[in-house]
Amino acid sequence: MKWFVNCNDIIQGPFDNTEVPTVLKNVGTQSTFLWSRGMSDWIHADKWSPSIAKSPEYERNFASMETHISPASAHTTLGAPRLNIATKYKVQYDFKDQKEMTYEQLVQFTMQQSDVSKIAVYDPATQEWREIYAIPEVVERLGLSRRKNSRVPILAQFSGQSGKEQKINCRVVTISVAGFGFTNIFDLSIGDVVRGQITSPHFFTPLNVEAEVTYTGSDGYIGLRFSQINDDTLALITEYVNKFGDKTEIT
Repeated sequence: MKWFVNCNDIIQGPFDNTEVPTVLKNVGTQSTFLWSRGMSDWIHADKWSPSIAKSPEYERNFASMETHISPASAHTTLGAPRLNIATKYKVQYDFKDQKEMTYEQLVQFTMQQSDVSKIAVYDPATQEWREIYAIPEVVERLGLSRRKNSRVPILAQFSGQSGKEQKINCRVVTISVAGFGFTNIFDLSIGDVVRGQITSPHFFTPLNVEAEVTYTGSDGYIGLRFSQINDDTLALITEYVNKFGDKTEIT
C-alpha cells in the first residue's frame, strides 16, 4: 500500500502504511487528505487507518482501475455512430443557430461546450428541436449524462507549454470529458492555449492534449476546455469520468 498525503495542496509521498502515522503527526490532520491508487477521491486524515485498504469498497475500486479501455477496443466500447455521417444537421446553442454540422463536427462541438444542456439538434422526421441528450449516438460516444460535464477529482500531473512558449508543470485537480483544471498557475489568461501531457496512475499511458483556458481564478486555479483530443484519449477520460462521476458534485 502506497499513500499520497495532501496538506494545504502540497502533495507528499508515496508512503507505506507504517510511514503514514509519522507523516500525519508532523503535518497535522486538520487540512490533510490521503489518496491511494484505486480510490475515487481523497479522504480526510481523520478517516485514515491502515485497515482501510482491506475494505470491500476499496478492493472493488482498485480492481476496477486495473482494467482500462485499450486503443484497439475504444471505438467498439464507446459505440459506433449510427447517424448518417454524410448528413449535415441543424444545431442551436442557447437557442442561437450554429453552422450546419456533420456527425463528427457535432461530436467535436459538443465536447467543447461547458454546458451541453444548451445544445439542440433539429430532427427533420418530427420537425422538432431535440436536446443533445436525445441523440444516443453522441451520448454514448461522449458518455454524457444530465449531470452535465461532471468534474471528477483526479491525482494527475500536466507537463507542457503555452502558446507563449511558457513551460508548465503543475498538478491536475479535476477532469471531465470536456476539459480539466489545474492549480498554482498565475501567468495564464482566458483564451491562452496549452499543449502537453496529462500523466496519472489511473491511465496506463500519458494523455496528449491541447486545451484553451476558459477560467482563471485569483487562487491560481485554471479551468481549460479541450480543443484537440484524439479518440483514444477521449475513451480513457470517458471511462474514468463514468466510473467516478456519480461520486462527485457538479462544480
